[in-house]
Amino acid sequence: DSLLTAMQKDTASGHFVYHPVICIQHEDEDYARGLFRKIYGNSAGLESLQGGNVVDSHGIQWRYRKDGNQGIAYCLEFDGFCRDVVSFYERVFGLEAAHVVKYGDSPYGDSVSGPGADMIYNACLQFEHHGHMYVLQLSDSYESARKGVNGYNPDALLFYQGLYNPIFTLRDIEGDSLSGNFDRLMSGGKINRPLSAGDQGTRYGSLIDKYGICWNLYSVVGEGNA
Repeated sequence: DSLLTAMQKDTASGHFVYHPVICIQHEDEDYARGLFRKIYGNSAGLESLQGGNVVDSHGIQWRYRKDGNQGIAYCLEFDGFCRDVVSFYERVFGLEAAHVVKYGDSPYGDSVSGPGADMIYNACLQFEHHGHMYVLQLSDSYESARKGVNGYNPDALLFYQGLYNPIFTLRDIEGDSLSGNFDRLMSGGKINRPLSAGDQGTRYGSLIDKYGICWNLYSVVGEGNA
């Protein structure tokens, strides 16, 4: 019941699909280096992997961030419109983003100015499920902050950065919250499957939101089909 469903590369068709990016946050850089050697072998150093564009054998891209708040987060990067994305998801899920840092206050602060300084270097949405915390880490790309350009394109609904849609699955949502979350996510988006009866007495719905992210939402098991 992971928050993340990783999309595997379709080797048969050769299509270039989205590779999930996962960030390891830990205060000990040596720990991260050892972990990355286990993931990638000795073929790549930590520095060369920080861009998040080298995949492991399962199609996952890994990053490291030195941080006393240890944990693991799934990452989404946007072209200058992350602030709008964060505000949208805060309203949808009734959450408040944590650890919000602007580029002007980040380690890249000296190399960005104007609109770019106000773009999002880091913002975390935290989802709890069965006592476990799952973190969605949102940011603007460094390139968009450097240029100070908002690259949002509403016509690119079905694709996130021109690649395949990331998919998130949220389970065991109470009935009223399920309907509210789904209705708010649906604004400007595209429905894959309307909220309807699923297996084992659950309700299930799927959509692609206006930022190109696919969401699968499930109600609490046994809640009923009303």
